[in-house]
Amino acid sequence: MKQKLKALASLCLALALTLCLTLPAWAAGGGRLTESSRSNVTIKGLPETSTENLKVTAYKIIEVNYYSDAEYDAPYDPAFDWVSQNDTTHTGSKSVADWVRENYQAYIGLAEQGKEPDNSVQDVFKKDVSADFAAFYDDLANAIRKNDVTFDSGYTVESETTSGAEGGPSITLTPVAATDTSLATVTCNLNKFEMGSYLVLIEGGMKIYKPVVVNLTPKWENGAWTLPQDVPDLTVKYSEPGITKTVTDTADSMSEKRKYAQVDIGDTVTYTLEADVPQFPADAINKGYQISDILPAGMTLNADSITVWGYIEGNNQTGIKIYPEETSADNKVCTLTTTNATRPADFDKDNILDPVTFNLNFVYDELHDGSNTRYTKLIVTYTATANEKIAVVENNGNTTGNQNTAYLDYNNNPYEAANATWQTASDTAIVYTYGIKVTKTDDQTSATPLAGAEFQVYKDENENGVIDNDERMLNFVADTNIDGAYRVAATGDTTTTNTVETGTSTDTPNLTLSGLDVGDYILKETKAPDGYNLPSRTFRVTITDEKNTSGTTDAEKATPNGKPEYIPSGDGADETDRADGYEHITITNTQGFTLPTTGGMGTVLFTAGGVVLMGAGLVLLVVFLRRRRAK
Repeated sequence: MKQKLKALASLCLALALTLCLTLPAWAAGGGRLTESSRSNVTIKGLPETSTENLKVTAYKIIEVNYYSDAEYDAPYDPAFDWVSQNDTTHTGSKSVADWVRENYQAYIGLAEQGKEPDNSVQDVFKKDVSADFAAFYDDLANAIRKNDVTFDSGYTVESETTSGAEGGPSITLTPVAATDTSLATVTCNLNKFEMGSYLVLIEGGMKIYKPVVVNLTPKWENGAWTLPQDVPDLTVKYSEPGITKTVTDTADSMSEKRKYAQVDIGDTVTYTLEADVPQFPADAINKGYQISDILPAGMTLNADSITVWGYIEGNNQTGIKIYPEETSADNKVCTLTTTNATRPADFDKDNILDPVTFNLNFVYDELHDGSNTRYTKLIVTYTATANEKIAVVENNGNTTGNQNTAYLDYNNNPYEAANATWQTASDTAIVYTYGIKVTKTDDQTSATPLAGAEFQVYKDENENGVIDNDERMLNFVADTNIDGAYRVAATGDTTTTNTVETGTSTDTPNLTLSGLDVGDYILKETKAPDGYNLPSRTFRVTITDEKNTSGTTDAEKATPNGKPEYIPSGDGADETDRADGYEHITITNTQGFTLPTTGGMGTVLFTAGGVVLMGAGLVLLVVFLRRRRAK
């Protein structure tokens, strides 16, 4: 019996020892770590709107030296080697190891003569906290894009392509929904990647992406070597240039930068463009960066006013004037084109060569202050003057006012050598002008339109409703195509008049004045239509456009829309918008010296009474004369 118990105890001990030996393997996720073990990585922060254009490529740049057999598995020294295989079909290209040895010698083992190259990753690469590893990865990415460094089959994985052998690595892009659609993103999943270090390059969309480094290395945990399955999520870093455009009405005492201005013909406004400077890697190949602007036909550019200022975020500086350069006759920072100007000639989008009003083509490497600190923002200012072509809303097919758009064009793939891939950011500002429409009629029920009435128009600057001695009388130019239509005279007009006349058309309104700013105006009739009386009083017209009363959002309601507001006739009526950019007024004329009458039977009775009295008077006169003769 004792012998049986001893045998049983020995068996249990053997089982226990066997169990202990197998624990590390179980701790490694149910099996031993081998050279073929795989892991997954998630990269977050990619914009949802770029899903269709994004291209993600992972390049294996470091291999992990791991030994595995039936009895033993562990990394061996050296633990890391730079990838030494390359695609030999590219003439003159190098492997990662050759490129590192040529450009960053301290990061790779010495290649002793007569011996196999030592491609091991040196400790200085792993431990030197002073090293600028971002610059190293930027340089390597640059070399990859120029095909100075190429990869043999099996060392690259690209998104949106068929993955390698069954169970091999692949990259998928998965949109991630969000309650706020502006926060929606794309998750990039690197699936089933083997041990090693990968340089991940992202292209496409609006952003300029920094290289992402993914390290999949063994970890000693719970008595075993494992390849972590839950690699911490990585967030991509990028530069996303943008541009904003505002306009300042120089006639406005507030001088605020806004998305709109309201002007007379002849007024000058100041435009401001604030553009981010893309943060390209130092050794990037394509660093294209241009700013263009398209003014509407109704605004004339003052080309000499274009000025560019450079700003560095966080420096609290007032800005450095970088164009035009005052210290040199040759502008090194940028080239200004105002004649036959276009956006980038090699931009591959439809109608990209449509002319623009001006283009600023910047030399990216010159966009820094004296200490070589890169500007983070450029501010472009210039002025433009409203001319005779400026449009009133809903007149001659114009529905939106005088819009003008600024464009920021830049290369979003700075590593691409063969073809520049331009992207665009844009913003718009609007200039509004207004007018007055007069319906001139008689005072009869027929309300016949009256031609030939003449007016002078004054700008009521002090808003007192009276034509003061210093009140400005406006000059106009007649529209030769439309009877009774005038616009405010512009600088340089030779045929002007300070008297406007109602047209002969039977349509109403029969007098249209265009090209006016918001504010108060006084119309003085100086000649009445033939046969009608000249009014002794003047007529005040107020043009107000401070909001869009028909807007559906708070943003729409808070800004003008080019249509003056008014209150329709009727008690309790709400303020609404005109159908166009004109304020409307009706002015009537009376005719001759007509006095008011009472009419009706009262007139007949008074007439009959008068006749009776006159007859009685004659009778009395005859009687009186006869009696006098009789005496």
